[in-house]
Amino acid sequence: ENDAIGVMVTKAPTSETKMTDKYKNCKYNINTTDLQKGNFDAAVGHAIYFHDANETVTFAAYWPYKESTDCSTLPGTDGAIEIKTKDNNASEATQKNIDYLYAEGATSTKQQHLVEFKKVDNDNQHQFFHKMARIELTVKPGLGLETTSITANDSKFFLNGLKLNGTFTITTGVAAAGENESTADWEITSCRNETVDTNNKKFTLIVLPQAIGTDGLKIKVTIDSNDYNGTIAQKSLSELESGKIHKFTVTVNKTGLLIQNCSIEPWGTGTEINDITAE
Repeated sequence: ENDAIGVMVTKAPTSETKMTDKYKNCKYNINTTDLQKGNFDAAVGHAIYFHDANETVTFAAYWPYKESTDCSTLPGTDGAIEIKTKDNNASEATQKNIDYLYAEGATSTKQQHLVEFKKVDNDNQHQFFHKMARIELTVKPGLGLETTSITANDSKFFLNGLKLNGTFTITTGVAAAGENESTADWEITSCRNETVDTNNKKFTLIVLPQAIGTDGLKIKVTIDSNDYNGTIAQKSLSELESGKIHKFTVTVNKTGLLIQNCSIEPWGTGTEINDITAE
């Protein structure tokens, strides 16, 4: 009920200096009469009005809306909004803050005055798209572990190899990790997780689209103060793509004692005594 999108004019041929400058970040609130219809009404002071009776105007929109001084001002730094994934993955509610959606290319006229960000006649380019990436990580107990060890309260989970900070730019719809960001250990223990069953744990993470280094993603699981380390998709994964779910299943095994190259010495000849008398 509290959802709002930011709407902007991206092209207005005969009045470009007016509409594109005036309408850069207009707040439109969800119409609560029927939430499933996805209709939005302008917030007070944020309505967009056509300036020319005949021109076709092009619009873009994003979600969730970010405040700016007024409709003619971009949020963030020239429209680039800071994203901190580590701080916003604790729950589904906080993930909404960074699960950016973007739609562009929808057109309308003064006569029609209706903008539809949706799929039309098999052309889906104007509907909203997810711009971040999503990871679904399932962790299972394997050899030598108790079945409940993964879901124990003191078990901890870490990822390494992801850039955690970046930006979403409302004028382009691009979410990107910071160029100078370094990868760091990220404890995801308190991040949003859904227990698959009594033994496994499933984490759902909203992350920035980004290339993955040649070392892959590193995972560390700590159980009973013991660390178990592994690498996720070192060779097969080169990028976490925008708008896609990337699923990984990790099985944690204890390393058993390995015994090999054993040999048996043949029976040898012992002492032989033949003159023993028993009386």
